[in-house]
Amino acid sequence: MGPARTRRRRLRSALAAAPPETDALDSAPDEVWLGLRDLGGRIDEQESEVLVGAVALAGWLRDAPFCPTCGGGTELRQAGWSRRCLVCAREHFPAPTRR
Repeated sequence: MGPARTRRRRLRSALAAAPPETDALDSAPDEVWLGLRDLGGRIDEQESEVLVGAVALAGWLRDAPFCPTCGGGTELRQAGWSRRCLVCAREHFPAPTRR
């Protein structure tokens, strides 16, 4: 059994063990939110790479809504992995994460 399949089985088991959802927002159990530094030591290398990539992409999507060339607005393309300027039509991509 491969690592991806093992992770999927763990996730399914965790979801099956979770209590049923209710409509009330305040009925959620107490949760502990961990920072990236706290969480990083608890997950394996592959999951860590996915997490860092997701955080970096979310930061780029939040911080770069305008074209760096002309300042025009941009539209998301390729499921958020690129932005196209509505003024000069240049395509922009997030910087790759460094190892």
